[in-house]
Amino acid sequence: MSLFATMTAQWSHTCRCTESCRRRSRRRVTRNLRGTNAQNLAESESGAVPRLDRPPTHREFERAAQSTMAQGGQTDAASLLALTLSLSRATTRFERDLDLNAYRPVGLSLSAYRILFSLCAMGPLRPGDLSDLTGLAPGSVTSILTRLEADGHIDRRRNETNRRESIVTVTPSGRALTNRAMKASAARQERWLSAFTRGEVIELTRLLHRLIDHDPDSPTFGDN
Repeated sequence: MSLFATMTAQWSHTCRCTESCRRRSRRRVTRNLRGTNAQNLAESESGAVPRLDRPPTHREFERAAQSTMAQGGQTDAASLLALTLSLSRATTRFERDLDLNAYRPVGLSLSAYRILFSLCAMGPLRPGDLSDLTGLAPGSVTSILTRLEADGHIDRRRNETNRRESIVTVTPSGRALTNRAMKASAARQERWLSAFTRGEVIELTRLLHRLIDHDPDSPTFGDN
């Protein structure tokens, strides 16, 4: 039950009291509410709680989330939360920026580019392979392949060894479109990564590969 609801229930219970009791109860509730508001204001001004006169920043959310986990007894997890939140936020910003400034201008979505790029890099693939490589759901892959095929950027044919499967290949048109998108993407990525030295980029890539390849269900998880 919320603080306000609890106080309201307390105040309603006094209706069986005398008018004097009710007046005292109202004054008590008012004092409690004022004290709560003053505490919230002080916490907001100190940075512990985001103010409501503007959207909370990511840093404020990060601190509040860590505090919430620590209060719940998850002290160790709270110390790792900054990393997981930062990874998620960086990925989201990076993908949205590339989608808007690199792929959309040449007529592709981020997901369509991933599929075309995978076909250019790996050669003919099955839809299931494309789903694994791109991280897209099988249904999304099928829908995107249908649009790309209609635009003449891919071809689909039956797998001779398994007639229930199809084999997808990129067409010259699709390869040319991918090259244009790849050029725009590379330029945009250079702007993003200009905040790092070449050595830092290599080290960051190495650490992310280590994270991706690690199995959290391994018996040795957490030993490193």
